[in-house]
Amino acid sequence: MVWPGWIKSAVKQINRAALPVGIISFILIAGAASWMRWCEIYELQAYDWRCQLVPASPPSDRILLIDIEDNTLNLIGRWPFDRQYHAVLLDALRESKARSAGLDILFVEPSASDADMTEAVRRFGKTFFCEAMEAPHAVKFGRPIAEKVIAPLLDTFRNASAGVAHVNVTPDPDGKRRRLMPVIWENGKPRFQLGLYLAMNSLGVAPEDVRFEPGWINLGGKVRIPVDEKGETLVSFHGKWLEAFNHVPYVSVLASYGQSLKNEKTDWDLNQLKDKVCLVGLTAVGTHDINAVPIDPLYPQVGIHADFFQNVMDGRFMVRLPRWVNLAVALLLSIISWNIARIRRLPLGVAAYLGGWVLFIGLNAALFVWGHRWLDLFYPSVLYWSIYLSATVWRTMQEKRKREMIEAELSIASRIQRSLLPSALPEVPGYEMDVYMLPAKHVGGDLYTALRLNETHLGIMCGDVSGKGIPAALFMARSVAEFKFCAAASGDDPALTLTKLNNSLAEGDSTSGLFVTMNYAVVDLAQKRFILSNGGHMPVLRIRAGGESDELNPDGGMPIGLMTDVEFGRVEVDLLPGDVFFMYTDGVSEARNRRVQDFEIGRMTEIAKRHRAEPAAAIREHILKGLREFVGTAPQHDDMTLLIFKVKLAD
Repeated sequence: MVWPGWIKSAVKQINRAALPVGIISFILIAGAASWMRWCEIYELQAYDWRCQLVPASPPSDRILLIDIEDNTLNLIGRWPFDRQYHAVLLDALRESKARSAGLDILFVEPSASDADMTEAVRRFGKTFFCEAMEAPHAVKFGRPIAEKVIAPLLDTFRNASAGVAHVNVTPDPDGKRRRLMPVIWENGKPRFQLGLYLAMNSLGVAPEDVRFEPGWINLGGKVRIPVDEKGETLVSFHGKWLEAFNHVPYVSVLASYGQSLKNEKTDWDLNQLKDKVCLVGLTAVGTHDINAVPIDPLYPQVGIHADFFQNVMDGRFMVRLPRWVNLAVALLLSIISWNIARIRRLPLGVAAYLGGWVLFIGLNAALFVWGHRWLDLFYPSVLYWSIYLSATVWRTMQEKRKREMIEAELSIASRIQRSLLPSALPEVPGYEMDVYMLPAKHVGGDLYTALRLNETHLGIMCGDVSGKGIPAALFMARSVAEFKFCAAASGDDPALTLTKLNNSLAEGDSTSGLFVTMNYAVVDLAQKRFILSNGGHMPVLRIRAGGESDELNPDGGMPIGLMTDVEFGRVEVDLLPGDVFFMYTDGVSEARNRRVQDFEIGRMTEIAKRHRAEPAAAIREHILKGLREFVGTAPQHDDMTLLIFKVKLAD
């Protein structure tokens, strides 16, 4: 079918546009995936892995956690217990000169002991309570906005407290706690997170001193807290729960305070409370305040407040780099990946890819651990390897397409090469001829021919070009053409034919180092003589009617095409009824099996002897059958040619 010119032109234009369109589409899709954080769940897991690399910090001497743990609940009773215990605890903190107390406990319902606890709060004067806010329903200018408090503090405690904070901690999609909102806005007023409020008190920063800047919360010029577009800040965890901070059981403080009031020796030294910010919270196993964090699957929420308090006091925060930075890094990695993909040598390309990826991971981890900057790891890695795999698949398809084109061209070349050799051998009364040829590849270097020189002379030739594949096939085509010319010019003298052919092929340097070995015999039909000349080829095998065998190999001669002015010998034998002559190439005699054993001429001789009385075609089939059984599943490594000339037995 002939396509109109305008269709062909359109197809060419589409093909030209395919690559730039593909590149633009890739950039847009890859950029959208990075900007929209489509792989966030896996990015969070990569974040957790890097958190494990951060060395644990020694416990801070600024803060002490007073744990309402299992033993406290066992001794005091079920939770929540009487608030009289909290009043005693606050008195213990006051007497021990603690800096402040943060109660990570919701007081939403009145009780009989509220008056006693309120008085203890007033006496201490440094108690910070908390409330639970609703999840912010909107973010304006980086400020999370909530409409109401879902667990409001009792007014009696609010009026006596040093401040009321919120205790909201933002869960990520996988349920882990990695971040929080330092400030939530309610009715236009900022509500500070508990850890932040305690840090502000320790730093001497009043709520009215806090300034809100784009991307930052400025604590009176002393500390700047980075916040993202949602108003959230990542919490840097200082270590496993029991290793990150100094702890004391709630009940131990109460017991030791009671002992001190009786002037008894205390079980726990209350002086350890001096100048400490004390955080009180529920830490018993199985309670609602236990969460999973990047470095610990069981981490009480009060520990998160303590970690953030320490982050603020140290002025050190983990910052996630902006989306545009992650996008730029992802695109840069894509460019690097694409350029590495152009390396053609597979081992070098794979090594370069692995090296580039390991280097990126190392730099990413170093930036995280020492620079406290979170650069996306999972998505850039996926993009990096996706480009490698895509480039590999694309290159494989290109190579397959080239291979298919080469295969098609080789098929054509094979047919052309076959056309240079006789499709049918001459029929001569009283004689039989048969030939078998199988190249190791599409094209090969073996050659043969049989031609009538005149009414009384027949020429038979079998040869083998050095090498394999296309170079050998091209040289074979030249050799066949020039052989026919030389044979026609030399008449019934095979040695003269090989001399002329040798001089023709050896002249100049067009052979590129290739040469050809050849047996050429002239059959004198009138005198019944077999005249043979050899150009460096295997001897001709002869089997007599009685089963005797010998090899015909004239003296002199060498491979054809190496040098000029070489003399070739000849040998003459009588043709007797039943004589069978075999010309072959080394692809037959040196055919190998899986055990790397050669077929050898001896095996062919034995097969030929057994079937010498049969027609030439039948002898050929028996030899090929024996060869196939010997070789088995081993691959063919050389071209095979077998030419048989037989003198018929008298009727």
